[in-house]
Amino acid sequence: TFSKALAFSFGRFGYGLAAKELVHEIYKVLLPYNLNGFSELAASLLMENSQLLQPAVAAMIVQRKRLSAELKKIPGIETFPTEANFILVKCGFDSRRMVDKLIDRGILVRDVSSYPGLRDHLRISVGTPEENKILLQNILAIADSEYSANGKGREPEK
Repeated sequence: TFSKALAFSFGRFGYGLAAKELVHEIYKVLLPYNLNGFSELAASLLMENSQLLQPAVAAMIVQRKRLSAELKKIPGIETFPTEANFILVKCGFDSRRMVDKLIDRGILVRDVSSYPGLRDHLRISVGTPEENKILLQNILAIADSEYSANGKGREPEK
């Protein structure tokens, strides 16, 4: 998304590719004027100059691979393959506790445990190297405390 690649989240624009039938269904529920003029202009300029996005996209891909690999090393944490700018993570304990403890530490992740089939799952956006380092340190500390508190100790390495 442009919001992640260019730190342009306030722009609220993106694009999607879909089968004609799906696009038809989306248009049925799409609000009129769903994109403001500023966002439309910015999106069109970025599309005309897409080479500006390439360094940011390449950096995100490197960080996504690193973050995913490091998350997999944390006891109780399972990650899933992704090509997006976020990683789906399953906690080995109640994901709402993880979310609450991360919020207490000033870190926001999306709790997706209410989505069908995603009990105890989180969606973690890929950040900068420093943001990812802080996130990993905190998730490791929280996971360690969860397993210690439950008398489980650390799970064996996967």
